[in-house]
Parts: sequence; C-alpha cells; structure tokens
Amino acid sequence: MKCSTVIAIAIALSSSSSVTTVSADGGHDHSSHQHGTAAAKTQYGPHGGELAYAATIWHEVVFKSDSVRVFLYNAQGQPVDVARLTGQITMTVDGNAKPYTYPLRPDATRGAATNVLHLALDLSKVPDGRMKTDFTISGLPGQQQAAHFTQRFHITRSAAEVAIATQKICPVSGKALGSMGAPPAVRIGDRDVYVCCAGCTNTLKANPQKYLAKLAPTGPVKATRADAPAVAFQKTCPVMNKPLDAMGGPWKFNVRGRDVFVCCPGCSKAIEREPAKYLAMLPTPPAAKATQADSTAVATQKVCPVMNEPLMAMGGPWKVYAKGQPVFVCCKGCIAKVEKNPDFYLAKATRQASTVSTQRRR
Repeated sequence: MKCSTVIAIAIALSSSSSVTTVSADGGHDHSSHQHGTAAAKTQYGPHGGELAYAATIWHEVVFKSDSVRVFLYNAQGQPVDVARLTGQITMTVDGNAKPYTYPLRPDATRGAATNVLHLALDLSKVPDGRMKTDFTISGLPGQQQAAHFTQRFHITRSAAEVAIATQKICPVSGKALGSMGAPPAVRIGDRDVYVCCAGCTNTLKANPQKYLAKLAPTGPVKATRADAPAVAFQKTCPVMNKPLDAMGGPWKFNVRGRDVFVCCPGCSKAIEREPAKYLAMLPTPPAAKATQADSTAVATQKVCPVMNEPLMAMGGPWKVYAKGQPVFVCCKGCIAKVEKNPDFYLAKATRQASTVSTQRRR
C-alpha cells in the first residue's frame, strides 16, 4: 500500500465515529446451546482465517499486518489450484466513502501453497473491525460467473496469539504478557503456559501447581496442525455428535488432563458442567509410555493405583485411559487391570493425586 493510501486511511479512521463489529459467535445461544446455520455462524479454516462460501467454493481469508491471503477449497474441503484464477479486493474504511481496490494473484513465493491468492499490503494502520472488504474471484472451475463475498477486516491470529490473549498475565510475576517482549511458552502437562520473560520459566517449572492456580480457567482455543492426528482419532464432538469441523471447529481445551476437541466454543460449557459424562463418551486411545508432556500429571499422581508403588519404580510410568481420563501406572502389566476395572482405579488415582496435592500445600 502506498504511503498516501496509508495516510488517507488513517485520516478516515480518526475522523470516523462509526464502528461496526462482527460477533465471532454469530448468534450462538449459549444458554440453550442451539446451533444456528453455517451462514449465521462465523466459521474458520485451517489457517485461522474466516471462511466464506461462494460459487460452490470455500474461501478462507487470512489478514496479516503486511498481507492478505485467500485460500480456496472445494465443497469437499480439498484445495483448489489458483494458477488460472484472478481476484480482486476492494477495501472501504468506515466513515470514508472512497474505496481502495487491489488485485489478488497466485502467491509466487517459493514453497507457497497452490490454492492461495495473495496481496502484499501494509495494513498495520487499520484497526480491527474498522474496514469492509469485498472480494471477487474469477475463473473458478465449472463456474461462468465470479464468486463474490464480503468480510470485515480482522487480523488473523495464530493459536498461540489467541492463547496469550486469553491468559493475559504471567502467573509468576503478575505482569501483562507482552510487556517484556514475546512471551515464552512453558509446556506443563498437556498445555502451554506463557510467562512474561525467560527468567520466569524455571520458577514455573519448579512449582507448576502453585502458579497454575493463579490463572483463570482457560477457554477453548482453535486446534492447530499439530493437533491433526488427535482430531482425526476423536472425529466427532461429544456434545453435538457432529464432525469436529461442522461448526467452524475444531476447538481444543483440556479436561482433567486430556485434550478434548469440540465443534464450537459453546460445547466446552456443557463439558465443564459434566466432565465425567463427556470424557466417557470419547474414543479410548491405546495405552502408551508417558512422555515429557505428562511430567506434571505424573508428579501429581505419584503412586501407581494398582501396585501402590512409585510410578517410576518398575520402568514406568505408562498412561492408560479409564472412563476417558488418563491414569498412570508403574508398569505395562498394570494396564490390563485398569482397563478391566476402570471405575475403581480411576477413583483411586484421583484420591492419590488429591492426597499428594494436600500434602504439598501444608
């Protein structure tokens, strides 16, 4: 974007008193949990961008401070090659009638996806929600007419950026995340916890339960590519019994030590009210050796519920699921006993973890 264009947009924004916003919930009724239609609810694609359906094609728009990208997928979700396509974006700032129009072209960057139209543009001066964007995509296979759709301008945030915005503060120092540079992530159990600086990482690792207690419960975040195997394994939302991508998802949040995927943020409320019910409805992962990501949960449980031995005593720990919840045992031989009597050993492991936690607080 030319300097004069940036200045014009900035002037238009400063003189405008009209602000238009778009609800990410799209009218989702959390009290009765009635899902609306796809058209009434904002949906998001694999890159975190808002989706629009036009001319039998899904268009995922990703806004960054320096670019616009439009990823195209067919009705089955498969990428659409854009080599022969052309596009156009028209931007109209709130309070300024003058439109700014730019071409969208296939991304020529080496290694770029073949289904993306791209525009390099300085959008750093445009606040979220203060601009309307109209798109036209021409040359779509099997379509005589161009696809048209409209969106509000919102910078697309990564899953990490959403998590940082949700957490807000460093649990060690109490300072705002971002106040001391890019917040480092510390892996605690199955979740990333952010701190304000590298100096807080070891303090958090030394006593994670103490500092996690200072954080408000975290809401669901958009699943990332790294979650793809777990999403494929779970397949459906336990609340709505729909495919995880049916309502703009999948979304991920941690329930009693297990990452659970849902079709939309509203479903997390139902699971929070009845976690045992919905965890028991999930498919059971195969038992496996515990990993570094399980270290906090292992330290919390501490003792094998079958043998009453330390979890590290016999080559363990191993992780097995009982009623959808992870339970750790000291050796591979204990796995079958937990699977045969899940209620008993889950309750015992929960009591053990509670006892260890109480002793640490004294």
